[in-house]
Amino acid sequence: MKQAIFSLFLLLPAMLLSAADPSDLLRESLSAEPWFAGKNLTAKQKEALIASPVVRTAIRRADRALNEELPNPFPDLYLEFRKSGNRTRFQAVNDRYIRAIAMLSTAWYATGKQPYLRKLEELLLKVCSFPTWVLPAHDKKLLNFTGKSIEIDLASSLMGWRLATVLGLFRPDLSPATAERLQQELNRRILIPFDRISTGKRAPFWWMERKMNWNAVCLAGITGTVLAAESDSEKRLRMIDTVLKYSRNFLESFPPDGYCTEGAGYWNYGFGHYLYLSAMLYLATDRRINLLEQRATRAPAAYPERIVIANGWLPAFADCNYKTRIARQYLDLRDLLLGRAEKRAPLGWFPELLLSAELSRTDAAETPLSAPREEVSVFPDGAVAVLRPGSSRSCRIAAAVKGGHNDELHNHNDVGSYTVVADGIPVAGDPGAEIYNAKTFGPERYRNPIMNSFGHPVPRPAGQLQSTGRESAARLLEEKKETATFLWKLDLAKAYRVPSMTALERSFFYSRENGGSFTVTDTVEFSEPESFETAVIAFGTFRRIAPDRLELEFSGSRVLVSIESGGEAFELSSVPIPGRYQGGLKPLRIAIRLKNAVRNAQIRLTFTPNGTMTKTTNASAANAPKRNASNASAAASPRKQTAVPRS
Repeated sequence: MKQAIFSLFLLLPAMLLSAADPSDLLRESLSAEPWFAGKNLTAKQKEALIASPVVRTAIRRADRALNEELPNPFPDLYLEFRKSGNRTRFQAVNDRYIRAIAMLSTAWYATGKQPYLRKLEELLLKVCSFPTWVLPAHDKKLLNFTGKSIEIDLASSLMGWRLATVLGLFRPDLSPATAERLQQELNRRILIPFDRISTGKRAPFWWMERKMNWNAVCLAGITGTVLAAESDSEKRLRMIDTVLKYSRNFLESFPPDGYCTEGAGYWNYGFGHYLYLSAMLYLATDRRINLLEQRATRAPAAYPERIVIANGWLPAFADCNYKTRIARQYLDLRDLLLGRAEKRAPLGWFPELLLSAELSRTDAAETPLSAPREEVSVFPDGAVAVLRPGSSRSCRIAAAVKGGHNDELHNHNDVGSYTVVADGIPVAGDPGAEIYNAKTFGPERYRNPIMNSFGHPVPRPAGQLQSTGRESAARLLEEKKETATFLWKLDLAKAYRVPSMTALERSFFYSRENGGSFTVTDTVEFSEPESFETAVIAFGTFRRIAPDRLELEFSGSRVLVSIESGGEAFELSSVPIPGRYQGGLKPLRIAIRLKNAVRNAQIRLTFTPNGTMTKTTNASAANAPKRNASNASAAASPRKQTAVPRS
């Protein structure tokens, strides 16, 4: 009875938030004056922030920025995307402006030294003179570049938030001309277009009604801009109410189990910015509206601990960089908003780091992050399972497996994919996303081997790759969890268009016994003889050490792969997967192909750790995320392709 009462007490805030009219609660609680990150920091909070490693690092980078002359990316670099499809050269220069503004803002805030302010004003005026803040990849018709339209995208919304916070915090310090120009550009590029949507005078931007990362990222930037730079309280209230209305679409991008089908990097980007939005609203309403207390946020908020395979590594399913880790600053904000922590050291860039600083109690102890507790995490709606050693002291292998379908957000044709981690290092499996270009999100997406099933560790019956579409889906046939083992059996037949194929099943069997093993078994049936092959995607090098055995090596970790074909003769061939992968990965596709056409066949691959654990443990430690100022700034950057992809 006591437990039931306690559980009800924990749920009460969420129940009240759900029952109350959000618009009424917003009107009652939203600050009557503009609010911006850092506005209400206490003297002790500001002192702790200024003394933090991340601020010291920002000051060092601001010192370098003082003598740096940044090139103007307009018009040449902006137009390059339209000419060649290259989106990285413009974004690289644009990101240099963003980084410099963030570092100089932090340095001025922390030290009050005039050179930082003078350089900051110089860059602010340059950015205000840019024809658009929208990325060229999102302005394919050049409507924003030519001034025919003013839209809001991922980059412009976050630029607005950054500059609006500068204006809010430093308005008395900026020259009147700079402050006036900032306000004009924020009005023109963000506030007026969004208020026209709020009043029904303009149709919503396409992303406002989409269930994807764009929704949360853009709305977070708009929220920061509106709260800081809109002086009219009624307009501010109206626009934030519109944000709340459309932000529900983002939460609906998560199935009930909280799985992020866009890829783990997009949990960082999408849900991470939803956390920024939530923190800003929480602080701007005197801590009365906490979006993390909604029922709809519970499962997505629990995703990080449930998706990590081992040693911080994540499965690179969908458009995910294989190096991506769950960013610490998002976990910190989540835990602070949920009351799991009272203090976390500041991380991120300006203005993001100001949020955790204000949410933290300076007199509290810093609470450590929680580690994954489940030996097996199953996402039944996302059709993904993560398999870990758990309490086993001898098991050296972990894995993640997926079923799903081929019409997911940021989809790859990867039904039946998996990732293998040995001694804390990913060695084989799904290699993740390509470096984005003009074709990534166009009609040629699935001609790319990185996106189609050629670049994934899945079967190839009758020489065919997987087809696209919602109907190309796996069906779970069996799930069996025992003390030391886990079995998942999938029907993959519908992922292919092979008229002669009557059955195709893939089973994953994971064992923690005898050092651990992970087995993938493909069983196929045809109505007439056909070719059949499966594939191992190796992240590093491999060698054939026996007719039926391979050794894979990557970053000091070695894995043996035993091949069983039921007596059918097979041949091996390996080719690099064409294209450019995020993170610099250069994977090999090792095809295991039956020499003869078959009606029935089975190929079983068993992965086991090889060699001693000493070297791989050291490599594992070298790749583990460390909490220091340099890494914190890198992880926090919304511009780092390795941490946060942008579509």
